[in-house]
Amino acid sequence: MLNSLQILRAIAAWIVVLHHFGQIFFNFQGGDRFIQFFSNYGMLGVDLFFIISGFVIYYTTASKSVTPSHFMLLRLARIVPAYWLFTLLTALLVYSFDNVIPLTKLELGFLLKSMFFLPAANPSGIGLYPLLTVGWTLNFEMMFYLVFSLTLFLPRRYRLLGVFLGILLVQMGLSRLGGAFSFYSSKLMFEFLIGVAVGVMYDKGWIQRINPVLALGMTSASIILILGKEYGFAYFKLGIPLVVIAAISQEKLFRQLMFTRALGDWSYSTYLCHTLVLTIVYQASILWGLHTYVALIAGSAAVVLISWLSFTIVERNVSTAIKQKLQGSRTLTLRPS
Repeated sequence: MLNSLQILRAIAAWIVVLHHFGQIFFNFQGGDRFIQFFSNYGMLGVDLFFIISGFVIYYTTASKSVTPSHFMLLRLARIVPAYWLFTLLTALLVYSFDNVIPLTKLELGFLLKSMFFLPAANPSGIGLYPLLTVGWTLNFEMMFYLVFSLTLFLPRRYRLLGVFLGILLVQMGLSRLGGAFSFYSSKLMFEFLIGVAVGVMYDKGWIQRINPVLALGMTSASIILILGKEYGFAYFKLGIPLVVIAAISQEKLFRQLMFTRALGDWSYSTYLCHTLVLTIVYQASILWGLHTYVALIAGSAAVVLISWLSFTIVERNVSTAIKQKLQGSRTLTLRPS
């Protein structure tokens, strides 16, 4: 993984954490300027995650011979264990304690749909959100993985076209079936394609030719675009791919710092666990009268600890075991180092 991407993944995870802090503690209606900023902009972390995902999936498979089944097994090994852990933990908390996690109800059929990444109406009435509500993004991820895996049946020169048509079919075709399928009508699906496009440019060496001055200009332009949200600029999200391109173009300037690499490694677990942690911290803050920033520091520390434990015990062990077994079968031809 590129060091620049590790930093971007960490940033994406933590701005989402701060976004949900504003939601859980203030319902996006209060707090100081710091909290309001992340209440307004924190969801851009999801856009950043999707673009990074598209980039990583394309770039890490561009020079490999990989079968669709092995691709999906590797993706499932990466995504499922931690997601099931925190989904079942949520189910346990909802079953055992009333109102610890608000706007959440437990039904067996809904739980199973949540665990298998099938969009379904949440029994609490909040919409097409799984039991672990942040898992809605994984429903998009898994659909992207499915589309991408199917393109692996195609000759390599047709795969990019296949990915584009597949996402287009899902967003404009599948969603028209209505019901839970309407979930896929979101234009967020196209952010994976943006990430794939960035991956193509990087694979061809175009992005590496960007000099530091131009990268700084792109970063400045991205900030201006994003802040345009405050003034009703409809295309403010265009700033996100510019950030990704600028960062990876200057990969040589990003040192492999242990702390930032760790936060990047833990970012998936951070994303999965943070709403549970913040919800419990919120209940504690009411009970004990904690100051907002005491609660934020305590919640952040707990998220870091749980993220580390989840990554170390669940993500790394399970994923590594499956990947070693699959690579041992010599099905994958790895990109030359």
